[in-house]
Formats: sequence, C-alpha cells, structure tokens
Amino acid sequence: MHTNAREPWLAVFLTLIYPGLGHIYARKYLKGVTFIILSTILFLVFIAFGLNFIFNENAKINMQNVVILGVLCMAGILMEYYVLFNSYKCAKQFNISNNLNIDIERKKSPWLSAFLSCLFPSLGQFYNGQVDKGAVFFVLALVAGFVSKNYTLFLLGTVIKIIAIYDAFNSAEKLNGRENSILKQAKPIVVSAVIIWWIIWDLSGTASTYIKKNFIQAFKIPTGTMQPTLEVGDLILVNKIAYKDSEPRRGDVLVFKYPEDPKKEFVKRIVGLPGESIEIKGGEIHIDGNKIVLPEKIAKIYYYNRGDYGKEGQVVNIPSDSYFVLGDNSASSKDSRYFGFVKRDALIGRAFKIYYPFKRSGKIE
Repeated sequence: MHTNAREPWLAVFLTLIYPGLGHIYARKYLKGVTFIILSTILFLVFIAFGLNFIFNENAKINMQNVVILGVLCMAGILMEYYVLFNSYKCAKQFNISNNLNIDIERKKSPWLSAFLSCLFPSLGQFYNGQVDKGAVFFVLALVAGFVSKNYTLFLLGTVIKIIAIYDAFNSAEKLNGRENSILKQAKPIVVSAVIIWWIIWDLSGTASTYIKKNFIQAFKIPTGTMQPTLEVGDLILVNKIAYKDSEPRRGDVLVFKYPEDPKKEFVKRIVGLPGESIEIKGGEIHIDGNKIVLPEKIAKIYYYNRGDYGKEGQVVNIPSDSYFVLGDNSASSKDSRYFGFVKRDALIGRAFKIYYPFKRSGKIE
C-alpha cells in the first residue's frame, strides 16, 4: 500500500470510536469536525432529556420524554450508520482522486479485521480464519460481560477488546506475509484513538458505577407488599443522598437493608420516627397515643395486628436511632411488625419515582 493512501477500513474503525475521526483521517476535515460537533450535541441533548425523565414527576411529560429519547436514539443510530459508510467512501475517494492504490495482493484486510474485533472480540479472528483463537476471545468476552458488574473488574471487557483488536490486525498482516504491527502501521492515529476510546469507556463506566453507588439507583419491585403504591414489576429510582443532610419523614417510602439479612434490600413506608411510641389500634396507626393522618392515597389501608411488634393492645417504643416501617399492603407485608426496627445506618435511600412501566411513571407518594 502506498504510504499516503487512506485505508478505508481504518477510517471506519476510527469512526466507530467516535463519529468524525474517520473523516479527519480521510482528509475530509470540515466534514469530520461537523460530525464530531453533531454527535456531541446529540449526546448532550440525550443526556438532558434523560435527566429530565429521571427527575420529572409529571406522567404526561415523562411519556413525552420517552418519545423524544426514542427519536434521539433512532437519530443517533441512523447517523452512526451513515457516518460509518461515508467514512469508508471518503477514504476510497481520496485514494482515487490522488491515484493512490491499496495493495490488492493481500489476503486479508488488517483494518477490517480490527474493525470486526472492535464490534465484538473474536469476529476479527473468525474473519482471519482463526476459529480456535476466535472461540477463546468469544468466551473471554462473555465472561467479562458477566463479571463487569464488579466495580474492580468492569474494565476487563475493554482490555480483552483491545487485545483482540491488536491480535486481529497483526494476525491479518501475518496472513498477508508481513510482520507489520498495528502500532507501527499508524502509531500516532492508533495510539490517539485507543487513548480517546479508553478515556470515554473508563469515564462512562466509572461515572455509572459512582452514580449508582452514591446518588441514584434503580430497583425492581419483586412482590406486592407495597400495593397499591408499588405494583409487582415496577421499576423505581431511589435517591441515595436524600437523607445525607436531612432526616427521614413519616410517610417516606424508602429502601433499606433487611435487619435479619443485610444482603437483602426491602422497600417499605416510614410510619414511626425515633423516640416515638406506636400502636396499631383498630386498623389505624397511633403515635404517642394519637391517631395519625396518612396520605390520601393510603388513608383507607387497614393495618393488621400481627407479629411480635404489632400485637393488639401493644405499645412499642421506637429507639432513638431507628424507624418503624410498614408495607402499604398490610395483609401480606413482612415489616416492622415482624422484624422490629430499622436503624438509621441501614437506610439506603428514599424511593422517589416509578420510571417503568411508562403509564405508571411518576412521583411516589
């Protein structure tokens, strides 16, 4: 291949890393910068509507956000495919207009092999005819996918992909009778692209894990113990910093570590606060001897006298560092009537929104 020729599949490979890079490589600078700007704007708009969907409590607006997010996804996918094909075309046009030729004697295109492994580790090896090696990378990629939920191992998939790309390119060159390494072929381009790709994936993975651990986490409701507020299968969002600078309030729906097994997470409603006395009397909640007024949505709930902490005529004193929680579906809820109090340090966060199913999306009250 002529040293100044543009390899079409390298253009595609770079485009897959970030739209526009392939066009810059193909010397279409204006088009490349335009695609970079458009992709960045599309991404930021998607993030903005995504955040609006998370924090907006209006069901109608949430549905509008879902539609807009769907349209943005489709626009992003269509744009990605167009940019991929166009980057290939621009590289070929550059070679034709400058009378430059790609070596037609080679058996395999190394950059096509690298591109396929970028899509999924092992595809480049299969393209090269290395079935055994491809199978190994395929299994490694699957294993990495399973262990990626572990914070310390989430980069494993990225490492395996980079190794697969490196191997796919070099193996293709060996099949062509060459010993060229991917780093020697286009060192500045490759190193820059890999660094950009690594930073993007590293930051996105770290940010996602950090947000889930410290700010907002999604949970799925497995049972009907919180009906009618939460239905089986509801997907909810939990604010994990809600109680960082403020105290939990009566009526809050919260997620906490189950006192009898901290590995399990329960969702219930706070009815008793630290230092109060609570009694379930005639299906109603009495705090310090007085009947409390519950939110309208659950005002008609009949609370049953059950468990060691909810017996008829029993007045329970809540410790100064704990809360008394009940399920809205009192007839089938295992709550503080059975397991006692929930300590302050066992609280995970306040459930503030149902985000799926979309028809039920809205504020949790």
